[in-house]
Amino acid sequence: MKDLTCKRIAIVFTVILIMLFVLVVQAFRLQVLPSKKIADLAERQYRTEIKLSSKRGEIYDRNREALATTVEVDSLYASPRMIQNKKKIAEILSKKLGLRYLRVLSSISNKKYFVWIKRLLTEAESEKIRPL
Repeated sequence: MKDLTCKRIAIVFTVILIMLFVLVVQAFRLQVLPSKKIADLAERQYRTEIKLSSKRGEIYDRNREALATTVEVDSLYASPRMIQNKKKIAEILSKKLGLRYLRVLSSISNKKYFVWIKRLLTEAESEKIRPL
């Protein structure tokens, strides 16, 4: 009886070890080894275009006078990990938008994927940076 129990425990332990090994190998394969399929999936997710069709409505008071309306303005953001020449970009943006050079440089030197450079740009500012 003791031998049978020890064999069962050994078999269960071996099966669990094999499953754990397969899990570790799979995690290593997904996280470390390059894969064309995973790279294509990531690229497709990154480049997906989302169309927003609805527009916010106006807010009226009880006399049907508009209290709030939607005003569309531009904002400028950056993907710091994709910027190659950070000092040059910071210099250009600081001159065009009237921002402090060190503030822009610190924003785009960040390790994040997304940072705001300036929100609520004026029309003149938008026109200055549009060609960039």
